[in-house]
Amino acid sequence: MYRLILIFIVNKIQLIKAVSKETGNPIEAVKEVVNTFLKKVSEATLSEGKVVLSEFGTFKKHVSKERIGRNPSTGAPLQIASKTTIKFKQSESL
Repeated sequence: MYRLILIFIVNKIQLIKAVSKETGNPIEAVKEVVNTFLKKVSEATLSEGKVVLSEFGTFKKHVSKERIGRNPSTGAPLQIASKTTIKFKQSESL
């Protein structure tokens, strides 16, 4: 049943509303839980490098290297700074 819900959810607000409806909990309570969950997953991924949620997926820290790019308007070279992002790979069972 949850798999069907996730297929149709396209943003966080819709997720919060769907969980609230499914569980009968108030939207504000669900919003706090979802926001806290996302914050903790982000913090743990950035500090530990990897967070695995069994049967859901893996969040991994990814650091892009500094590189030379081009200004699309002028074609002039410019330095693109390194940045840290989080990548997600769903589990095979999902």
